[in-house]
Amino acid sequence: MIALVTGLYLAVHHVPGFYVQRTAAPTRPPRGGGAELEHQLLELHDDTHTASRWQAVFSEEQLNDWLAVELPAKFPELLPEGFEEPRVALEPNQVRLACRYTGGPWDTVVHLRLEVGLADEPNTLAVRLESLHAGLIPLPRQKIVDGLAESAARADVNLRWAQSGGDPVALITLGTAHPQAADVDVLLEQVEIAAGEVRVAGRSVPARVAPPADGAR
Repeated sequence: MIALVTGLYLAVHHVPGFYVQRTAAPTRPPRGGGAELEHQLLELHDDTHTASRWQAVFSEEQLNDWLAVELPAKFPELLPEGFEEPRVALEPNQVRLACRYTGGPWDTVVHLRLEVGLADEPNTLAVRLESLHAGLIPLPRQKIVDGLAESAARADVNLRWAQSGGDPVALITLGTAHPQAADVDVLLEQVEIAAGEVRVAGRSVPARVAPPADGAR
């Protein structure tokens, strides 16, 4: 019995190596990666309005700096109660996300692995939930699926679920209409996760105008 409890304790308290590395690193690069990330996002937003083709590359360091510094300072309500210190690791076609959880009887690190890419449908992102663990203990993924579905519904996000090899896949369809330019359609053509970075690219085209109904003047 003691061996079983000890083994369970060690399994729950196991911390993935990638999370150890990214929480041990300095939380703020010299140039402030989180601020750089926000600046790049603003530039990308402007490019989708003015450029026919656009692209951007975001580094893992920028993302983790934003998570470490900007997220708790500006958007503390985005993290569920009990969760803190989120970090990501970017690998070819995959995102590993981990977060420390202190809301239960035992502290643990909850971590998941996602496969991210574009679906066959236009402007649709496919996010496959490959695994979900607390330490070394597998967790049921349905709770994540239900929570994301509820959040998407509240935020009016076009999300539906499919299955691939037994794994749930979130299909997120992005609207083509530019949020601030009614005459522009935005088409997402590339989402590539590489080692240490994510690249997005696409093009902006004149918006399609529906023909007037018969008899309309």
